Amino acid sequence: MGVLILVGIAIAVTVALVLRRADAPSAGPGFLRSDDPRGSSLPADLDRWVEAGLIDGNQAAAITAFEEQKRGEAVPRRVSLVTEALAYAGSALAVGAAAAGLGPNWEDLPTGIELAVVAGATGLLILGGWLLHEQQEAAFVRLRSVLWFLAVGAAAGTAAVVAVEVLEIDADTSWRPLLIAGSTALVALVLWLAMPAGLQLGALYAASAATLVTALILVAPDDSGAWPFAVAIWGWGLIWVLLGWRRLVTPAVVAAALGAVTALAAPLFVGAGEGWLLGLGLATAAAAVAISIPTHTTALLAGGTVAMFGYVIALAVEYFEDSVGMPVALGAAGVLILVLAVGAGRLSRRT
Repeated sequence: MGVLILVGIAIAVTVALVLRRADAPSAGPGFLRSDDPRGSSLPADLDRWVEAGLIDGNQAAAITAFEEQKRGEAVPRRVSLVTEALAYAGSALAVGAAAAGLGPNWEDLPTGIELAVVAGATGLLILGGWLLHEQQEAAFVRLRSVLWFLAVGAAAGTAAVVAVEVLEIDADTSWRPLLIAGSTALVALVLWLAMPAGLQLGALYAASAATLVTALILVAPDDSGAWPFAVAIWGWGLIWVLLGWRRLVTPAVVAAALGAVTALAAPLFVGAGEGWLLGLGLATAAAAVAISIPTHTTALLAGGTVAMFGYVIALAVEYFEDSVGMPVALGAAGVLILVLAVGAGRLSRRT
């Protein structure tokens, strides 16, 4: 019964996507006609800006729609925000119904049916996004991004079924999670290359980080503790900050933000509170604050300040927990942070 529900939903989604593609307005040759002096350059400019990470696909679509409306050439909006929200809500309910129908009996299903369900879902999600690749309306651009984001999750499920049921890799070996994470990262990479949007980059980041961690499990000694993972993830975050900073990946802001959050949080949450890792985290937070001042990056300043506060408290607890010097250490840290805030404000005004 659950399989029939899922198949019916898949057919309905496919038909809906095809009908939407046939009914959706096209940018067409009317957009930026040749008699407009800017008509021949703006589409190319938008492509360059998206590739450089200055804007994302949604913003490019919004600019396109705005220019069409300004010239009186736009077709009335076919998809309202209410309709779009209801479509997402209905899709979520359909997925929930499928999960409720399949969940209790999943373990009893033959391997072929399990593989067909997850692989079919992956293929339909990718196909749905591909059918929308020519649409310029922002709603369809967002829908394509969401479909391909979900496709990465479905690909992870497919890889899990292949590793567990088809290849029958032993649960005690670390090759199984590495296979799942690596294959998911490969799918995420392909979809990001096809659509360099924020959701696709986030999926690629998560899958690649999981691949890094599962690879470390294979090579790290059993008695090494958490520090190799903390240092590796901290370094991984810094790499992504540099990739975003140099605009080597797009959207560059998303890459830099994900990397900064990872580098700031890894020494504390992955490092299990080891003292020297807390010092590494404090130094990273101080560097983030220092970089944010000349670059006028408010988000980096806020994140670095919050992380600095957290690491100062963690260090105080680590080294002064049973000492009367703990209040003094916390007070001194608070004064230091206030001094940094005043200095940052003055330097920001000067620059």
